[in-house]
Amino acid sequence: MGKAETSQKKVGIAFTVLLVVVWTAWFRVQTVHGAQAQPFYLERGLYEHQVSGALSMFKKEVVARRSDGTTALIEYEGLNKLPGGTGLPAMRKLTFPDGSEVWLVDQFHLRSSWPKMNSAGAVNVVARVSHPKPNCGMSESAVLGHDNVAGQQTLRTVIKIDATREVMSWLAPDLACEMLTFQQVTTDGTPAKVLTEGRVLMFSTGEPDPELFTIRGDYEEVVPSQLITRRLGAVGIEMDEDTRRMGSQMDRQIRRGAALPEKNDK
Repeated sequence: MGKAETSQKKVGIAFTVLLVVVWTAWFRVQTVHGAQAQPFYLERGLYEHQVSGALSMFKKEVVARRSDGTTALIEYEGLNKLPGGTGLPAMRKLTFPDGSEVWLVDQFHLRSSWPKMNSAGAVNVVARVSHPKPNCGMSESAVLGHDNVAGQQTLRTVIKIDATREVMSWLAPDLACEMLTFQQVTTDGTPAKVLTEGRVLMFSTGEPDPELFTIRGDYEEVVPSQLITRRLGAVGIEMDEDTRRMGSQMDRQIRRGAALPEKNDK
């Protein structure tokens, strides 16, 4: 197996790992319908435990929320898969109080605009904010306790992924149930083995930097699969089949919501 093929395989594995963590979007709750949100700024590192026992950051996330509920999420991915820890070009996602979203790769001045309530995440957000639930919507059996994380009172919760893995996460009710930290662990051994985890790198309350929400200049409108292709192409990687399928599914979803013509995605 050549170096390029090995590198592509490793990045493909990274994206598979990230898909396991995609469920965390379920907890990213923005305030809608004009309600006030607690403004904050959060930097979160996502790590995986190597076979050697070493802890390696594979992704960094910046989450910032304004008091009007507008939320910015900036994703730095593939940090431990490429030479020099450069990672992929950053993806910035802006979610607005009306349920619309825009994904940006600022390095290339590319954007994908999601119509109001078009993405599953936006639908979930509006439903949860419109009908707040105790314990961040978690069942009583899923809430293991309460802890202080970065000065915030959190719920310590658990969700089973499958027969051998579960995710413990720490949710901050005062931050609209934002997930501050998490651990994905195996449950088929004693003691449990941590596979991936999230850690708070920086946190503060108050209105975040307006630049995090600003779109300057002209951006070319593209579908999500084109954003993914350009990000991977920037580091000489092609999409694996799973990522290609996910991109095509998002393209169809946006076209339906925006009444764009369907294409034959292969």
